[in-house]
Amino acid sequence: KDKLGYNLHGGYRSWLQSLELDHRFGSECFFLSTSEGSVMHVDLRSKRKVTFDQTLSERKINSMSLHPNGYTMATAGLST
Repeated sequence: KDKLGYNLHGGYRSWLQSLELDHRFGSECFFLSTSEGSVMHVDLRSKRKVTFDQTLSERKINSMSLHPNGYTMATAGLST
């Protein structure tokens, strides 16, 4: 239960689409987007925890970008 990714399995029809480093924390944190329209934030500093997991679209998110201000994220996918 303490391993990264535990209980996040979406089945064999789900996969990771893209990865964006979180520039606010160097290479210790990153965002992942999935083929199911979710975005997750992973923090490797805190026992490799998923600190954010939200479905933002009904379809896959192909790419994302965190604005330099650290508060705004742009996503692009099949529904945008």
